[in-house]
Amino acid sequence: RYLIISLYGIYGGYQGFFTLFNYVLLCYLVLNCVKEEHLDKLIHSLLLSAGIIATYGIFQHFGFDFLTETSTPDPARITSTLGNPIFVGAYLVLVLPVAITYFLSKDVYGLKRWLLAVLILILAAALVFTFTRAAWLGFGSALIFAFFFLRHEIYKYRRTLMVLLIILLVSFLIYFLPTRVQSPYSLLKRASSIFIPSQGGGRLALWRNVLAVIKARPILGSGPNTFSVVTSLGGTGGTHNEILNIGATLGLFGLAAYLAVIIVLFFRG
Repeated sequence: RYLIISLYGIYGGYQGFFTLFNYVLLCYLVLNCVKEEHLDKLIHSLLLSAGIIATYGIFQHFGFDFLTETSTPDPARITSTLGNPIFVGAYLVLVLPVAITYFLSKDVYGLKRWLLAVLILILAAALVFTFTRAAWLGFGSALIFAFFFLRHEIYKYRRTLMVLLIILLVSFLIYFLPTRVQSPYSLLKRASSIFIPSQGGGRLALWRNVLAVIKARPILGSGPNTFSVVTSLGGTGGTHNEILNIGATLGLFGLAAYLAVIIVLFFRG
């Protein structure tokens, strides 16, 4: 029924079958074509592009928006070059652990390590300025795993990491607390709303509809990127929950495959 949308995705989303196939193809090419000696160059490119995106987002937060088409109805929430603060948050929460892990690598030292330290501060500041709560939770979860798996490296560079943390905390306390305690973009107010279900923007009701879609099409789902068409809810953002979104659109088989990939990556790296 939704074959064309399943293949190409909805307008503004474009997360249909062809896009998902490209993701798989890109992953395959990276795993099989990028040689170990080229890995540093790949990481450098990733971190450089992330630094540009984050720096532009910070400028944007303070009112210096050079690309007016990226403007958002929420002026304090940065969109950078990605068009949506949620997208920026999701991107940064993927790149920040890479930057931190690379910072802790024994192959990084001297000026390169201090440049990475500055980059981590920039990425962290941009992540805060997205005001995207899911990204904050994701980064917090990543830090927990980092402490578990990289505890020896963290202990080795504990003084440098402590200095970075203090700089970050003091900077945000100075910026946010004096004038923005009651602001809609108060850091404390936004963070505390994570634990208030009524502040979820109607997502709890949205997730109840997801369960109905899964129940109606449990095996193969409604088709990639079709949730908002099937239910007239969610817009291009779908369900605002990746697990539920995959269960609704790709079915329980698709969800099982997705979780299997995560489990394999977690245990085998």
